[in-house]
Amino acid sequence: MYGNLDENKRRNLILKGNIIKVVWILTWPVGIQLLINNMVRTVDTKMVGSLGSDAVAAVEMSQQVIMFLAVPVMGLATGATALVARYYGQKDQTATLYTLGQILIATLLIAGFITIMGISLGDRILGLLGADSEVLALGYQYLEVLFIASLVVIAKFPLWSIFQGLGDTRTPLKLDIIANIVNIIGNYIFIFGPGFLPAFGVKGAAMGSVLANTIILLLAISHLKNRVLLFVPPILEFLKVNLKIMKRLISIGTPAALHGFILMITNALIIAMLARLGHEAQVVSAYSISMVVFGFATFPAASVATVAASIIGISIGDQNLSRALQGGRICFTLAGVIVFFTAMLTFILAPKFISFFVDDNQVIYLGSQLLRILALVKPLHAMGIVCSRGMHGAGDSKTPFVIATLSGFFVRIPLAWALAYPLNLEVTGIWLAIAITQILSSIILLVCFKRVIKERLQKAITLY
Repeated sequence: MYGNLDENKRRNLILKGNIIKVVWILTWPVGIQLLINNMVRTVDTKMVGSLGSDAVAAVEMSQQVIMFLAVPVMGLATGATALVARYYGQKDQTATLYTLGQILIATLLIAGFITIMGISLGDRILGLLGADSEVLALGYQYLEVLFIASLVVIAKFPLWSIFQGLGDTRTPLKLDIIANIVNIIGNYIFIFGPGFLPAFGVKGAAMGSVLANTIILLLAISHLKNRVLLFVPPILEFLKVNLKIMKRLISIGTPAALHGFILMITNALIIAMLARLGHEAQVVSAYSISMVVFGFATFPAASVATVAASIIGISIGDQNLSRALQGGRICFTLAGVIVFFTAMLTFILAPKFISFFVDDNQVIYLGSQLLRILALVKPLHAMGIVCSRGMHGAGDSKTPFVIATLSGFFVRIPLAWALAYPLNLEVTGIWLAIAITQILSSIILLVCFKRVIKERLQKAITLY
């Protein structure tokens, strides 16, 4: 299966090379990839923002619906990284190959679920989020396109996780560059309809995304087949359910899916509370734009977290505890240091960042307030993100799920409600609740990290 020397060189480098060099080599492609993705998201938001605050709110709420329905694929992606990395670390080529088949089966089933549930319930979920009639109408135009093309929308998540499990961070970067170029051009054409072409408005943003995702899906599959998987079994054998591998995917993916579900529910409830404070479109737009800005401030943490999952998973497959712990410690320390500087820059320039997207003083004020509150806690939160992803790479998705449930759902939501309504802090109270619970979850993750990695290595030795 892995017939070229590059695969062996990459595996040996990850397991035996200088750890600082390994982190750098694997991190920079992910960092550039996330930076480009955030830049494209910025351009998309700017384009949609030109259509008004209702359009921004509609897209933000619609994306929450998509993420809510796509939670199972997030769990699948976590299981994909952990299992592929484990088998890759063990040099078990056959198990790696058949894991890819099980991932494909699961992705097809999840896509069918999203299409059916989305078309049936998408507008109702938007209504539950507090969307008014104008936002609801715009949002469903956007969602309808994504529901019909759900397979190409969600397939990127497990595919990129497979590459991460193989320790390959450069291929997703190359594919994302292509996708983002197509996405920007497609969005401009479909949203505004230059020349004789029709303008689809908010719906056009979804059409551009589908076009880009379709192209990279085909390219990614071609890459796996022609450059990584030199041996491919007959399609019926490849797509036959393997109960042993599927059970392990489910055991890792289910808590990760529930983790994602809790995050989506928590975020949806936050948006619902914001939407009911008055000035719905402005408040939700401030939240949405602030999250885009913080995508830039925290992308280094997400980059390093992806690398941590790969290093830890492959090291556990090789039964190398010291390598796994060393990689994890370097990754979360690096993330905290880098995000300290990006968060402080965000704190200083918050109003300018928000005003880039909208010319609305209320949105600028509320968004700047959120950015400055979160900037103070983001370095610690960045370290928590790395620890969580590192645990996922080790095959433990239960611990991050429990921590997210306790701090995110059972603390954040009641605290946000209490601060916003009984204590009458309104929007500021919700911003404070988000920051406080980010601190809480990050501290718990850092405390649990070493114990979790040791336990997963021992379990890996027992199972494999």
